Amino acid sequence: MKLYRLLSGVSFELITGELDVEVSGLEDNSKRVCRGNLFFAINGTRVNGEDYILEAINNGAEVVVTQSDTIPEGAKGITFVKVDNVRKVIGIVAKNYYCPNGYSFKIIGITGTNGKTTTSFMIGDGLEQNGYNVCVVGTSGIFVNGKQLRGEYLTTPDPIELQSLFGFLNSIYVDYVVMEVSAHALDLEKLNGVEFNYSIFSNLTEDHLDYFGNMENYGLAKKKLFMGNLSKVKIINTSDEFGREIAKVGAISYGECESDYKIEKIDNNCFKLTNNNFKIKIKLNISGIYNFYNATASIIVLLSEGVKPKFIKKYFRNLKIVDGRYNEFSVRGHGKVVLDFAHTPDGLEKLLHNVRENMKGVGRLISVFGCGGNRDPKKRPIMGRISGQNADYTIISIDNPRREPADNVMADIQAGVQEVTDKYEIIMPRSLAILRAINMSEPSDVVVISGKGTEPYYEVNGKKEFYREDIVIDCIRKNLEK
Repeated sequence: MKLYRLLSGVSFELITGELDVEVSGLEDNSKRVCRGNLFFAINGTRVNGEDYILEAINNGAEVVVTQSDTIPEGAKGITFVKVDNVRKVIGIVAKNYYCPNGYSFKIIGITGTNGKTTTSFMIGDGLEQNGYNVCVVGTSGIFVNGKQLRGEYLTTPDPIELQSLFGFLNSIYVDYVVMEVSAHALDLEKLNGVEFNYSIFSNLTEDHLDYFGNMENYGLAKKKLFMGNLSKVKIINTSDEFGREIAKVGAISYGECESDYKIEKIDNNCFKLTNNNFKIKIKLNISGIYNFYNATASIIVLLSEGVKPKFIKKYFRNLKIVDGRYNEFSVRGHGKVVLDFAHTPDGLEKLLHNVRENMKGVGRLISVFGCGGNRDPKKRPIMGRISGQNADYTIISIDNPRREPADNVMADIQAGVQEVTDKYEIIMPRSLAILRAINMSEPSDVVVISGKGTEPYYEVNGKKEFYREDIVIDCIRKNLEK
């Protein structure tokens, strides 16, 4: 594609070269550049892409998009385009390249600290069951009509990969894309060029403060999804304090407060949803008030897209269980095991409250959890206190150490646990912690394993090692039942 077509909608200055040069592909990693590619020299948080321009050229780049006026020696004959911010233009250029005629599908974006994955699968599966082709993009990977297209480590793909995906989806007649939208992606301008038909805000609780520094910055990043013309229809949880702030821009509101869609709890699996036009009783095959919120956001989208209330009532009674989100396992002779992705203070507290409520005062609640290395150390003692207060016994075992010593992370968690209880222990590796918890459980107990869900790796020293928690549980179960 000609460069001038790729730069449509971008404010730029041509430093050297020609605008009618043919571009064979887009790349922001100099090592992956092929002949004829356009290279984006991003000023990153850890490295500066301008330091890799010559490597990109040596690998075949014929166009460089940069923020600098300086052209390195050895770049003769290469087209250089200057922009104010490289990050801001990548999504727009990538959309011009992969989707020059726009999107043939509607896009539904979900942001918030907790609930994004569950809500995205609720919406996606509901639309699919109504005969539509649906792609779901998020933490669990990329799925088309329930089939995994690709495993994914990023909640929201980088802009070149995302627009490449959209180009493929255009070609196979997909009707809807339901995607999780992370605060990082919004802050780093990854979604420039994307037009959302619906945007959903679930909640704002403490997470990712290692990156954002404080809750105000974290919230402002999420708020970007609802500002300007990025989203046509905005759906906001106004029981959340920050949600009420976002809703001032004009939105469909939902929550337990007075709102367009009001939630009234009946029991732990059932709620009444009231709107000006109807009143409907929804019974779920999963429990917890937080799932009432996830379901309500989904229902608003499904109704808006013409799905009938009769289908909705039946659909939520028979939901497909999302991998890693409140998955239950039975272990003969031992307690029930609950596996969940909860990895924030709010998520852990709600999970343990929900499990305790379902137990109805019978048996012990045993909590196995950890936190990740190199991420938000302030939340570690908070989550330790939450587990110590809400569980009868806590086993601390790190999530992903990354590049931080595991002992440091677990010591931070321990500091919070021991403020409220002495009923805890620290066990590594995590598979042994799970074995210990299940082994010590009695049939009336519940073992809650949280933090990783079905994340398909264990990250240490920059390497993703083999690991998946539901596989660990299943193998332990079968071994104990031999």
